Amino acid sequence: MKGWQIAILVVIVTAAAGYLGRYNILRGIDAYAYEPTLQACVGVLGWVEPTRLQIELRAFCNAQMIQLAAQAAEAADS
Repeated sequence: MKGWQIAILVVIVTAAAGYLGRYNILRGIDAYAYEPTLQACVGVLGWVEPTRLQIELRAFCNAQMIQLAAQAAEAADS
């Protein structure tokens, strides 16, 4: 296979594995990397919305991450 075909195959397999294991990934992030992920979210949103206060960005990211973690836990239980 050519190099670009291998690269496309790797991207497709990675995307499929990420989609199928998304709840496990989310649960892992929630358990082991919550603060760094929260800081990354606040940093990106601060870049997108520079007029917002840090506390607003942190509250939004925190709520969204808790919602995603709850959905992952609910999906794992069912």
